[in-house]
Amino acid sequence: MKMSWRKTAMSGLLTLTLAVVAPVSPAQASTLAPTLTFRTAGTVSALPTCDLGIWDYAYFSGPKGWMFLPIYNPTEDIDCLLASSNYNNWGVVALQNALVRCYGQSIAVDGDFGSGTRTALLNAQNWERVVNGKALAVDGVYGPATRGSIMWPYYTSSGNLAGPHKCMY
Repeated sequence: MKMSWRKTAMSGLLTLTLAVVAPVSPAQASTLAPTLTFRTAGTVSALPTCDLGIWDYAYFSGPKGWMFLPIYNPTEDIDCLLASSNYNNWGVVALQNALVRCYGQSIAVDGDFGSGTRTALLNAQNWERVVNGKALAVDGVYGPATRGSIMWPYYTSSGNLAGPHKCMY
């Protein structure tokens, strides 16, 4: 396998391309070379708004289960933002679900990022910062740092947010 780094035209965006080195046709090569994109801190404010929730099967150090995560719909990018004034949004539902199920917050899971959701997110961010020592801004904004720092409910099957779950990082 061969790795190469390249910086794209978008400032601060770094792309890692993994290529399989083997005798394959050009058509096969394009399917064997996934591209992973990482954002540096300077590009967080340029992230799109999460506008959808997606069921994703999580593998980290072994299978964990199904997660329902906020994404930016056109690209299915999990690096996206949610803040006050995002309304009628499945991405907000995914975040609210995690705040209710994993942090015991008493908010409606209604897709509206109002003051209750902001306060619940502030509580979760503060918990992770103070209790678990994570270097996380307590700002009431959901973005890549918060996504990677808070607990998410993992389900045995997809499609039922009220189903049995375990909260995990």
